[in-house]
Amino acid sequence: MSRSSSLLLAASLAASLSFAVTYTPVDYPGASQTFLTGINHFGLMTGYYSLPNLTFHSFLYQNGAFTSIPDFPGSTSTYVLGLNNDSLAVGHWTNNSSEGNFIYNLTTKTWTNVKVGNSSAGIFYGIDGYGETTGQAVVSGVSFGFDGFGNDYRLLKFPGATATVGFGISGAAGNSTRIVGEYLDSSSNFHGFLWVFGGFMGIDFPGSTSTVASGIYAAQTNQSIQIVGTYTNASTPMPGSSEAVEPGTDNTEAGIANLVISPVTHGFLLSSLATWTSFDYPGITSATNPLSINDAGAIVGFYTAGGLTHGFVRLP
Repeated sequence: MSRSSSLLLAASLAASLSFAVTYTPVDYPGASQTFLTGINHFGLMTGYYSLPNLTFHSFLYQNGAFTSIPDFPGSTSTYVLGLNNDSLAVGHWTNNSSEGNFIYNLTTKTWTNVKVGNSSAGIFYGIDGYGETTGQAVVSGVSFGFDGFGNDYRLLKFPGATATVGFGISGAAGNSTRIVGEYLDSSSNFHGFLWVFGGFMGIDFPGSTSTVASGIYAAQTNQSIQIVGTYTNASTPMPGSSEAVEPGTDNTEAGIANLVISPVTHGFLLSSLATWTSFDYPGITSATNPLSINDAGAIVGFYTAGGLTHGFVRLP
């Protein structure tokens, strides 16, 4: 074999290896829809599913096995939307007359009701290894992202935005907290963002009309940052709102759990704040929605096919 042929073969093998990505569908038994919403360092995943009676319930998933998460006491629907490496999960609950947010300890199986200050509504979407949380808080009719824990929260608003929502959060020892999410500009266009200790950076997939940043993993440096999300290049923008909306309902005005399934919604991975990778669940042309990424690069989310919603795991 000639040297040039060897080089071509090596390049071909390198290209093959670089795209050796696997996708696995995840469907909760008997469910009408399945959403995977979080994955931690140990490969433990969380999500929620719907039943034919239009109630929603949550689960853990690992090594191909499902474990049910109890419903929040007194609720009719429970949505686990994020988790950390210390067996803490966050989410949203509803019943026929009220709704709220929770932190759930997977080890002790105890619930804590949580709320951001004087907000009238909101959803908790993410929690990091220190128990710091993010999400959406509606104050005086305006949607803010937030950062905090316990009773200590700060509201986040992208400069000039009319609405802001935080979706993913990552913190590390000796490192500032990083939050990703979406914001609505004054022209009613949606964009992703990265927030680091008081500073915002816009995130827009090149050539897209709308972008949502939904999940993040970050260690000590910017070079370690991995962000996942969705983008569309259609004329119809991604959804968003200044009002909190129950995850999983047909009223899809806010939040990653409520994305309108556009025929041109794609997933993306942004590595080191420099390299973009677009991806779609194999064979799917309707919607691929990654929501979370862990330190090993495993991504979870959901996709739609034939009008049905399925969870997925993407391994690098």
